[in-house]
Formats: sequence, C-alpha cells, structure tokens
Amino acid sequence: MPYDVIAIGGSYAGMAAALQLLRARRSVLVIDSGQRRNRFASHAHGFLVQDGVDPAEIARAARRQLGTYPTLTWVVGRAVAASGGPDNFVVTTDDGQVHQGQRILLATGVSDQLPAIPGLAERWGRSVFHCPYCHGYELNEGRVGVIATGPISVHQAELLTEVGRRHLPDQRRSRA
Repeated sequence: MPYDVIAIGGSYAGMAAALQLLRARRSVLVIDSGQRRNRFASHAHGFLVQDGVDPAEIARAARRQLGTYPTLTWVVGRAVAASGGPDNFVVTTDDGQVHQGQRILLATGVSDQLPAIPGLAERWGRSVFHCPYCHGYELNEGRVGVIATGPISVHQAELLTEVGRRHLPDQRRSRA
C-alpha cells in the first residue's frame, strides 16, 4: 500500500509534521531510529507545558497522541535507501522492508559528532550540553565553556554572557 507521506525521522519535527498530515487525513508512515538528539538529557526546556519534563516522556506522550489516528503506521528502524520521483518514492529500511509513498518528508534531525576529549561522551547531556538555551538557566551563572570548533565559536561564547562566566582558551597555543 503506498502511503501519502513517508516521514523519515520520528523525533519532534517528524512527529509534528506527521500530526498535521494525519489531521488532514493523509496516510503517514513514520520511520524512527529512536536517536533523538536530546536522548541523553534528563530534562527538556523551552517547550510550553513541557518545561522540565524528561524528553523521553515527551516523545512517548507525542507518539501516544499520534497513535490515535488510524492512518498512522510507525516503523522502528533506519531508512537506508530512497529512490523515485514525484508521486512514486520507494524507501528501504535497515531490515530490508520496502515502503512506497507519494512524498518523502525528511526530519532526520541533528547528530552530534563529539570531539575525542576524555570524559566528554560520558558527560554529554548530563553536565555538558549542546544548547545554552535549553540548559543554560540551570547553570545559575556558573562556569561555562565552549568547545571551539571553528570561527563561530567565539560568537557562541559571547552569547553566553547571561548564562555564566566564560573562559575562552587560546586554541593556537594548545595546537603547538
């Protein structure tokens, strides 16, 4: 059965798009790898009526709400191939299933590529965060660092003046 839309990505953007499509009585297949960017964080912030709630609970509640629409199909997996053209797309998932749809919606999100800094991965989402707007308030103006990855890093650090005290190491000396 061809779907009206195949949404690749089942996190917040994919679910928000799916909701609007389902309410328009479209048949929607959501392919979800379960790799939400904030899966390591214990609290989400910046969502009205969800401030401070566990991101996993927000995702579960959203999926429960989507599940009330009869035209939703949810597949846990990864899209590994997509081909076709207008009104005739084929998407293959990592388990070999082939799905047909009239449209493809890409909501694959962001994947953080962490530098090889000892202890960083273990602290990611717990005491090291990707977003000062999501987690900065809780720092209570404590110490803040920015991992400098390019010219934009100085600008990012300057945005943190209301969040905490900044430290801008000179990366040129550390590379010598």
